[in-house]
Amino acid sequence: MPALPPPGTSSATSSDEGSPENNASIAMMVEVAGLRILLTGDLEPESQRAVLASGVDLRADVLKVPHHGSAQQEPEFIAATHARLALISAGRDNDYGHPAPRTLELLSHDAIRTATTNVSGTLAVTNPDNHLALATSHPAP
Repeated sequence: MPALPPPGTSSATSSDEGSPENNASIAMMVEVAGLRILLTGDLEPESQRAVLASGVDLRADVLKVPHHGSAQQEPEFIAATHARLALISAGRDNDYGHPAPRTLELLSHDAIRTATTNVSGTLAVTNPDNHLALATSHPAP
């Protein structure tokens, strides 16, 4: 499971954009059951740009969208994943308004199927016969 370059390895992380705690999130590519899954923690745009600048291969079947789908996303980072499925973990009726409409729009423009825990409940990804599938605890309306 390759780890992505840690935040702070690029001059792109020297600004005051985002919170230091969020930008210090661990991000990693996990390969399991024939799937590449990009786990992104709470990376904000400056750390997303630093990961992009490192040249690491971000192609993934599944993207766990950074920071609960907040509006603070780097479009090039999302695009570089070429993800078929994006997962967003956010509490129902959370005070932050996650996931942000801007982020949902960004994902839809990249034609990425998106599932959110605040709407669909628990999300489970499987890959039977190399066919990406998603099960949820609350069926889509």
